[in-house]
Amino acid sequence: YTDVYRNADNVNVVANSINEFLGPVSTVPDVINSKLSDEEKIDLDRDLLIQELDRSVKAAKLNKAPGIDGISNRFIAHFWHYFRVPLFKYAKKSFDTGSLTDNFRSAKIRLIPKKGDLTNLKNWRPISLLNNFYKCISRAIAERLKKYMDKMTPIAQKGYSATRQCQEVLISV
Repeated sequence: YTDVYRNADNVNVVANSINEFLGPVSTVPDVINSKLSDEEKIDLDRDLLIQELDRSVKAAKLNKAPGIDGISNRFIAHFWHYFRVPLFKYAKKSFDTGSLTDNFRSAKIRLIPKKGDLTNLKNWRPISLLNNFYKCISRAIAERLKKYMDKMTPIAQKGYSATRQCQEVLISV
C-alpha cells in the first residue's frame, strides 16, 4: 500500500475545482447527490427567521424539566408574545458576533435517581440542564439542518437521518 497514493511523477497536483480534484469520482451518483445546490446553500446560510423560533417554541415538550435558570418550556410558551422579539434579537446578535452569553453556554449537571439502592452511585444518572431559551434557538437551527442532513453527512452515517436506518449497519457488516 505504500505506492497506492504516491504520485508517479512526483508533481504537485493542484485542482482548481472540486470536480477536477475528484476526477472521475465526481460523476458517481452518490457524489452528485451529496452536493448542496446553490439554493440549499442560501437556505442554510440565511438569517434565522422569527417564524422559525415560533415553530420551535410550539414544538417544545411542555412537561420537560426547567432550564438552568429555572424557566420551563411551559412558561416560555405561555408568555411567548413577550419573549419572541427579544429572543429573536438576541439570536441575530449572537450569529452576527459569533458568540453566546455565559448563561447560554453553561449547563448544570444534576443526578436523577434510578431504581434500586440510592446509596450506590450506579443507581443515579446525570442530566445536563441547559437554558430553555438556548434550546429554542438550537431547535430552530436543527430543524433547518434536518432538511439537508442526508446530503451533508457521509453515506455510512446512519444516526440523525430521516431516510437511513441504523439496521443498515448490520446489513453492511
